[in-house]
Amino acid sequence: MQQLEIAYSEVVAYAQDLENQVRKQRQADAELERRTANLALVSGIGRRITTILNVDHLLNTTVHLILEMFGYDHVAIYLLKGEKIRLEAVSGAYANYLSIGPTPSLEDKIIADVATLAQPLVVNDVRLEPRFAPVVPEKPNTRAELCLPIMLGPTTLGVLDIQSFHSNAFDRDTVLALEALTHQLAVALENARLHSAVQEELAERKETERVLHRTLEELQLWADEKAPDLERANQVLQQQIIERRRVESELKNRAFQQAVVAKFGQRVLEGIPLHVLLDEAVALVAETLHVEYCQILELLANVDDVLLLRAGVGWQKGLVGSTTISADAKSQMGYTLLSSEPVIVKETSTETRFNVSQYIRDHNVVSSMSVIIDGEDWPFGVLGVHTTHHRVFTNDDINFLQAIANNLAQAIERIRAEAALRESEEKYRTLIEKSS
Repeated sequence: MQQLEIAYSEVVAYAQDLENQVRKQRQADAELERRTANLALVSGIGRRITTILNVDHLLNTTVHLILEMFGYDHVAIYLLKGEKIRLEAVSGAYANYLSIGPTPSLEDKIIADVATLAQPLVVNDVRLEPRFAPVVPEKPNTRAELCLPIMLGPTTLGVLDIQSFHSNAFDRDTVLALEALTHQLAVALENARLHSAVQEELAERKETERVLHRTLEELQLWADEKAPDLERANQVLQQQIIERRRVESELKNRAFQQAVVAKFGQRVLEGIPLHVLLDEAVALVAETLHVEYCQILELLANVDDVLLLRAGVGWQKGLVGSTTISADAKSQMGYTLLSSEPVIVKETSTETRFNVSQYIRDHNVVSSMSVIIDGEDWPFGVLGVHTTHHRVFTNDDINFLQAIANNLAQAIERIRAEAALRESEEKYRTLIEKSS
């Protein structure tokens, strides 16, 4: 009888342990599904906003999409204008109570602190946060607030403020996903601002050209008397025409690069294998930027400070898949990882920040550019381009390369999340099979 009781107790303990394992597995699966869903939402919003070149339309679209897709109650974007902060876009429950324009003083010190310190702040219970003040005092419905700086490199462009009528509305995965979205928003905002500035400059130049043409016609009526003035006007006109053509060429090149990024972003969503995606990326970048060499180096997870040449075009046969370099600051690619910002090499022979890798020298590289391929927990690696002649890479070139790297980072994170989910499901099935 005693043996039966012992056996029964062991069976009960085993069943309880199995139940705990199943419960934990379900929780892990739910977390992975939520993370994947957040990444999908951010990717969807990112695709929508990257092609918008009007600043007001971009900001309004962003707040509406966040409100719609994430289901929060209030979303607002503030931009910095010197030392002043200005409300630029708002959507949700408080939209009818707020006016777009300068904000002389912010009652909500959370937004002011995030703008000043350039650090995100999560408040899952505003009743415990003394800096919080309701957007609309007569409607104090907010229970949780997430405030994120909108950063372009070291520069704070503004603040994304999100509020919910429910406490504990912002978990870690959601915060990380929305932080990734602010990075995309910063790049899109800068592109829109640059586009607007170029359009204004182009309009001014066209007006100048029109005036100069009219002046030229008038001067031709009395050319003998005003020949010197005519010559000077003609020179100015020619210079204006040359400058206008240069601006138009830059606009066309930027539009082409943006179209390439958008097309590659669609390709990323097709779920193709990672090695195929990496090969397509290096070929596409080399063709678009007109460089001889392009490479993707992966930071190996199981080896300290080592980068592997994972994909590339133009390199000698046998280098791709076997070449490794140090991931410390002694190499350009390691320096890129540590600096977390684009690295430009104007002239290899005069570079002093780091050593130029031997295989780079062997290919007679003169100018280079490299950006980080980021990841949620650690960087995936570096995307670099190289050319055998002197070249000054433009801001458009840098933004294009970073946009491709960002698309790769999103694809890699999704692939990792899907792999983790499959592994989790396999473990779950194994547990169920063992228990049956």
